[in-house]
Amino acid sequence: MTCVAVIALKRPADGKQRLRAVLSEGERAALVLTMFEHVVTAVGSARHVDDIVIVTPAPRHLPFGLRCLQDAGTGLNAALRLATQELSRQGIEELVVFPGDLPLLTGDDVDRLVTAGALSGLALAPDQRLSGTNAIYQRLPQRIEYCFGADSWARHHAATSPAPQVVLSPGLMFDVDLPSDLRAWRGPISTVTAQPGQP
Repeated sequence: MTCVAVIALKRPADGKQRLRAVLSEGERAALVLTMFEHVVTAVGSARHVDDIVIVTPAPRHLPFGLRCLQDAGTGLNAALRLATQELSRQGIEELVVFPGDLPLLTGDDVDRLVTAGALSGLALAPDQRLSGTNAIYQRLPQRIEYCFGADSWARHHAATSPAPQVVLSPGLMFDVDLPSDLRAWRGPISTVTAQPGQP
């Protein structure tokens, strides 16, 4: 079966608003791009992913050669729903969805999610606080109702039946939302920055 990974990228200048107390706008934009580039590299190294598609309102930030389905500004969940419909029409059989802010993600984490999801057709990975959702695997044409945002872990669980496979690993669970996350990671921030106010 053909498995496609969908990675979501916000406008870098709009990302990581909860880090405003510790990072400037340019630093937040650079952080968004650094983590996104890492996620793309990790997903690209996975054995069970055949292609990568980016959903973003800021396609100019994409590395050369990546496929893009543009977010028209209707919000992440609506953009992911449209992307899933389009990929399903194209005959894609397996889909994995990731945010762009998983700085510890590895190709093995991605393969673990795909392998677990293949058992029942659906797998979820929570964030480290068991509040948000950091990854979704689904076998198409079935479609989960995307609920990314506050308390998405509980909402995604409530929207699925039977219960999904749950995949726990540091690479899938660790994201950077709060200053404490940034201190725990202490990773490098790209020197390539988005200019404040630009998409």
